[in-house]
Amino acid sequence: KSYAIIKFLEDNPCLYSVDYTIGYADLELELFVKDLSQLNKIIEELYLNFPRIIREYTFFRVVELHKWYEFG
Repeated sequence: KSYAIIKFLEDNPCLYSVDYTIGYADLELELFVKDLSQLNKIIEELYLNFPRIIREYTFFRVVELHKWYEFG
């Protein structure tokens, strides 16, 4: 089920990262959007395309990011 959501979003330029999690959420998406209206549009598209898969969602907003280190 999560694969269908990722496949749907894979060409979206706002998608930065996908994390599979155990526990609180099945899937965690990191999106870099210019404003909340862009985020709301993406969430609305997800709900319209996957009404039986997405039960609820939570988002965290980071307004300013000073340093970003990526290991791997």
